[in-house]
Amino acid sequence: MHKLTDVQPGTSVILKEVLGGKRLQKRLIGHGLFEGRAFLVLERLGQGGPVLVEIEGSKLAVGRGIAEKILVQPEESPVGLIG
Repeated sequence: MHKLTDVQPGTSVILKEVLGGKRLQKRLIGHGLFEGRAFLVLERLGQGGPVLVEIEGSKLAVGRGIAEKILVQPEESPVGLIG
């Protein structure tokens, strides 16, 4: 697993864990980010800036401090899919 801040732009990932309390988890769920959710990392905005992600067509800027607490893994392509 990787911190969201370490993921290269253009990578599709799956949220695996949030290293924070219930309040942070509830806040992220409100934005559509929860364990098991796949989303695309669009951009890391500057050194120490937010990470821009896309979730089902909606863009969201995740602050650097919060992005450090989000653990993800690259999304795997389904076996046998050619494309």
